[in-house]
Amino acid sequence: MYKIYTLIILGFVATWQVDAQQVIQLDNPSFEDKPHSGGQGGSRISGWSDCGRIYFPNETPPDIHLGMDPTNPIIEPSFGVAKNSSDGFTFLGFVVRDNETYESVTQRLPQPLEGGICYNFSIDLSRSLDYMSPYPKSAISKLYTKPVVLRIYGGSTPCGKRELLAESTPVKNSEWQTYEFTFKPKQTHRYFSISAFYKVPVLVPYNGNLLIDNASDIVQTTCPGEEEILAQVEEPKKETPKKEEPKKVEEEVVVATTTQVTPPIKQDEVKEPVRAKPQMVINSELDRKTLKKGQIIQVNNLYFDADSIKVNPKSLPALEELASFLKFYPEVTIEIGGHTNDRPPRAFCDSLSEARAKSVAEFLYNQDIPMKQVQYKGYGKREPIANNRHAEGRRRNQRVEIKVLDLDS
Repeated sequence: MYKIYTLIILGFVATWQVDAQQVIQLDNPSFEDKPHSGGQGGSRISGWSDCGRIYFPNETPPDIHLGMDPTNPIIEPSFGVAKNSSDGFTFLGFVVRDNETYESVTQRLPQPLEGGICYNFSIDLSRSLDYMSPYPKSAISKLYTKPVVLRIYGGSTPCGKRELLAESTPVKNSEWQTYEFTFKPKQTHRYFSISAFYKVPVLVPYNGNLLIDNASDIVQTTCPGEEEILAQVEEPKKETPKKEEPKKVEEEVVVATTTQVTPPIKQDEVKEPVRAKPQMVINSELDRKTLKKGQIIQVNNLYFDADSIKVNPKSLPALEELASFLKFYPEVTIEIGGHTNDRPPRAFCDSLSEARAKSVAEFLYNQDIPMKQVQYKGYGKREPIANNRHAEGRRRNQRVEIKVLDLDS
């Protein structure tokens, strides 16, 4: 009878441990929706939001492909992708482009990914050997067939890239394969994003595609190396029985003892950790005490390649300093303003200045600065601060500024 009860108790404990395991279910993990292509104006993906509308608003969104038997197609495949679904009826198609744009989607999780906890996740990936798509802003179609990687991000905002959780190898297989990932977030994340990206570490933009289907639940798991540690902690120590010594007969002595009781800590005595105030070394004018609405501050040590919107890596310290300031003072709303000299044509200056301002804003968005806190605008060559007839004046006019829009948002 004793053995039967023991088994029942152990079975209950095992069941409780499984139930306590966190399982996060994704909404529409097989990307089931009405087939459509971004080029036809479709952008809806049930359960998911398109990140391209934030980062690359001028590009088309991901495509929903109808699964079909390549040997017996019923309808004409979109973009030449004739492939059966891995699960369900439809699957998702991502592309990366040689103009440094790529596609990704995001969704809010029903439960957050907890920092310091390990999770398992799997998803079916493939590549289409034929993927013909119109080249951006032209009627010319190009092949998007090179292998790309899948990146998985966690963030606190839609499409936020606060932390890269996992990355696949370049997906070269043209048949569906299940890719397994185990990741351990450093921070807690509420949003989950998947993205196509170029093969790294050398970033050379190219045209490629990635097909995605049958995502699994995100399941809490034991972190590698923790099982042995837990076993050592839980295993009871075997003690050597001590020999009983003969009892000594002694006079009973009553000793008065005082039990020291620690008074309970009052709720108002618990102090929140003090956040360290960011030090503005590069942009010393970013002083919250002296900021005024409408004030304009030039961003120092911010560099772009010639006639390019790409921020030079030397700019990273200045941008990180700006992000730290905005995180510490969320009530401050700013506008990033781009300016140029007067040498290029007006249309080019307007486009370049706005694109550069947008690049700075996107960096801040990726640092989890809310979009409502940062706006951007291109002023072209309309507001010079120096004489464009001299090289030094043109250099000063080629700038990015911060305009304080609000101090109580």
